Amino acid sequence: MRFVPTAPRMVGSGSMRPERSKSLGARRITPQQAQERVSRGQLSERLAALGWIASPLDDVGEDFHVQIFDGGRSTGLAFDVQLKSTSELGKHRGKGAAEVLRYPLAVKDLLHWEVSTTLVVVILFDVEERTGYWQPVPVIIEELDKGGRGWRKRISATVSIPLANTLDDGGARRLRWAAADHYQPIIKKPKKLRVSLNLSLDSDAGKNALAAFNHALDTGQAVTLEGAGLPRVVMPEYHRRIYGDERGTLVSIRIGPTVPKSTLAVRVEVESTEGFAAIPHVELRAIKHGRKQLCLSNEHQGMPLVFGIELLEGEGSKFYIDEANLGRSVHEAKEAAAFLLAASGEPATIRLIAVDDGRYLFTQSSVLLKGKAHEYRRRHDVLEKLRVLQTKIAALGAFSLLEGLTSSDVRWIDVLYRACQGERVESNVNLTFNVQPDADELPITASDQDIRLVKTGVRLKLLGVEIPLGKVEARVLEPERFLAEAHRARSKAKASGKPAPVSLPKLRVLEAYCDWPFDSWESLARIAEASGGYFTRSDAHAAKYNDVGLEALVAQGRVEPCSSEVFRVVPYPPSEHEDLIFLWLQSDRKAVFSHETALALHGLSDILPTRRHILVPDDWDAHSRRLPIDVDIYRAAVPEVDITWRGGVPVTKPLRTVKDCIAADVPDEIVDQAISEGIERGMFEAADVARVPRAESA
Repeated sequence: MRFVPTAPRMVGSGSMRPERSKSLGARRITPQQAQERVSRGQLSERLAALGWIASPLDDVGEDFHVQIFDGGRSTGLAFDVQLKSTSELGKHRGKGAAEVLRYPLAVKDLLHWEVSTTLVVVILFDVEERTGYWQPVPVIIEELDKGGRGWRKRISATVSIPLANTLDDGGARRLRWAAADHYQPIIKKPKKLRVSLNLSLDSDAGKNALAAFNHALDTGQAVTLEGAGLPRVVMPEYHRRIYGDERGTLVSIRIGPTVPKSTLAVRVEVESTEGFAAIPHVELRAIKHGRKQLCLSNEHQGMPLVFGIELLEGEGSKFYIDEANLGRSVHEAKEAAAFLLAASGEPATIRLIAVDDGRYLFTQSSVLLKGKAHEYRRRHDVLEKLRVLQTKIAALGAFSLLEGLTSSDVRWIDVLYRACQGERVESNVNLTFNVQPDADELPITASDQDIRLVKTGVRLKLLGVEIPLGKVEARVLEPERFLAEAHRARSKAKASGKPAPVSLPKLRVLEAYCDWPFDSWESLARIAEASGGYFTRSDAHAAKYNDVGLEALVAQGRVEPCSSEVFRVVPYPPSEHEDLIFLWLQSDRKAVFSHETALALHGLSDILPTRRHILVPDDWDAHSRRLPIDVDIYRAAVPEVDITWRGGVPVTKPLRTVKDCIAADVPDEIVDQAISEGIERGMFEAADVARVPRAESA
């Protein structure tokens, strides 16, 4: 090898100086490289002190491959180390109260380690304190992803390393556990895993713990052992090998038998002096399953009633009923109330019958709900009234009982139910009004004996449904009190020249609900009947059906949707002119089919029009209606005498149709055929159309 001297080069303006020669000595080591060498040595020493074997990996990117040993015996666990060093740990501390170190890592490295089957652990080593801090890469990735996945597109990402994760004995033990957690799914295990509990019987605490343990096994109840009675837990050999003999401090242990998840479908019947009732489908599942006790319940079903059976060895069995809720719907609540009422009789006979084959599985006669008959009878009566009301307001929706029944709900249920029977309902109202100073008479319709108050547009919200009650007329039952207060206010108003208030709290009145109950279905059926069985969403609203009630009619099969806005009552057959019916309904029933469309409907033309033609009143607002684009609109008043009906829609009569076609310059061949056909079929006379002027040809 020989060196060739470097030629001098020009530097600056007109000056010559030789280029500085490079050192020919040994390669220089930077302070950072020296620090990294120190950290590698210190980490190796610490791992060796733990009995772990660290093998350098200088050529593959990571720094060490570490095998975990325990007392000189291989655990089968290993991980790779990405080592970072520092001599100024303070500058990596996280801001605020967070007990973490912050360090930037290349994203490409993190993505490489993410797919590695070998666990990679990042260790930041403080060479001054000779202490390392670690964090597994899977944990780092998980924490970065919690803040969004945008970090994956950056060049570097700052990661967190807990200050608690040191390499002292406790920290090294946790690092071993992290490695064991990582590899645990793929570690070979015996087919049957056996965990042993060693109880010491040398003390009273140990004997009591054993008795509690046996009781748990007998009854199927869980038991918590702690304190002096805490057993020593011996894990399987493979578990002790990877995690060690001790994994934290055991403070307490909860032990309970495994409960099977299979269910038993039964029909539950009850019969007593209060009547008979049944819940047709109840799913019983074991909630306690011990050596001497079995408890079945349907509490997982979410039903209003929770049924349970306790079967005890040598002591027979016991049946019980608990109330979970009132019920979600009126039907469910009434079914539950009927069962509770029957079960409140003394005695009550309970029978459980298998749904699949009808076998009697259980029978018991006993007093189940002693002293509850009056309460359940009253609840049953209220829900029966509510069931009747539900049929009346089906158009508006379904009552919801999720929040239960308040005293106000119960009162209104009784009021509306009695009103359905045609009864007037006595109630107390708080009445206030003003008497004007210039009033010659009181602002009421009254006589000394008959004072009536009228309210219109009354609405009531009951159990989630808004009910339009309409007109309510109330007759005052305390006329003397009413008139005395009204006359006093009138005198005061005249004397002061100012309005005088009348206040009558808790005034007894007898109310009549003039518009209640309403029959929405009959009203809707009458509307549809006039349209060949078809109606619009607006028609349904006019009949007091909201959109929920309309959907219920569709679900019940009483109504069939023809479009998003048009429906047909099912008993009516579909019309052959359904498209015209839709158009007529969309015009708010104002359109009359005319011109060429009317010719086709009367059979006066062989040509089927490509467009549809209607006549509407002059004041009809086209902008408020969404009519199809293939509709020609003419404006003119059409008297009833000129209208007939075809296929469920109004059509101009033949003579009026011909006159309209002539006035609209419909081609002569179409008009001539219509005139010829009409005269031949006796629809009009030739003289009727002879006087109709035609436009002169150009």
